[in-house]
Amino acid sequence: MISSLARIHKPLTMKYRFILPVALLLGTGTTLCAQLRIDPSGRVGIGWNWPNEGYKLHVKGSMLLTTYPEIPAGEEHPVSLGFEVGGEYPAVISSNVDHVYFRTPWAWSHVHALHFWEASDSISKTNVREIPDALAKVLSLKGHKYEMAEGKAIGGTTRLGFVAQELAQILPEATDSINGYLMVNYSQVIPLLVESIKSLSNALDEMKQMADSMQARLNVCCNREVTEGVNIEGLNTGGTSRLYQNRPNPFRESTVIEYELVPGAERNAAILIFDLNGELKQSLRIATPGHGFVEVKAGELRAGMYLYTLVVNGEEAATRRMILTQ
Repeated sequence: MISSLARIHKPLTMKYRFILPVALLLGTGTTLCAQLRIDPSGRVGIGWNWPNEGYKLHVKGSMLLTTYPEIPAGEEHPVSLGFEVGGEYPAVISSNVDHVYFRTPWAWSHVHALHFWEASDSISKTNVREIPDALAKVLSLKGHKYEMAEGKAIGGTTRLGFVAQELAQILPEATDSINGYLMVNYSQVIPLLVESIKSLSNALDEMKQMADSMQARLNVCCNREVTEGVNIEGLNTGGTSRLYQNRPNPFRESTVIEYELVPGAERNAAILIFDLNGELKQSLRIATPGHGFVEVKAGELRAGMYLYTLVVNGEEAATRRMILTQ
């Protein structure tokens, strides 16, 4: 009985001695290789049988680094991917729940790219409104030139930027605190600059309208008189008169306005000072020809911008601006 079973089992054993390994290779080996493959050069392929020869790890598809379902307590960067070159501290891409970091273990790293795109579609926004006091905020900003402190960033090149603590007082939306370290989002400043430029453009348009209005009033004024009882019509100066920029400008207490007046023109010449509404504030009679000057006292005017015009024989010789500060 035993010998009969042995005779039956022996052919079966010999038969499947080669079939079983082949079946295992065909049935399971191919599947395993498709999931994880290490080639003779040590290159690893995940989901791919032929790892790219330029890389030690070749992953076909997406790769996930996760701590799920645990939420590590007290860890600043619970998920990290490091890049070490030449034994130096590795550059690390790390993340927590809402931030991605590019740094070494001891300093911030550079990120180089051709473009950075930010989500800005209207469907992702609500409560869209104008930026209040944009120009005033820009005028309060302080740009700086500086070098990064040792051990705080890679690379010691001179840089331009803001001090985050100063910026936070004016535009807190552009700053964020990461583990007690203040960061600046410079793209947040761009809309502020745009609105400031628009405010300046509107102010220039208004000034042009005021200047045109003032010019019209000046023409009417100069066709009548410079000061009461002084007729400025009908005199030919026979030369060219000049008006110079006041010094100092801006000024706080007093300023000097110089002029060149051709002989004879002093009989009907004056310097008129207007505010930006075109209202005549002062009329300074010129009594001597040639090079001269008049002094303007700050106490007689309010702080602001003024226009002053040299008028000779009812004609505008020149107009300049001056600024009185508080």
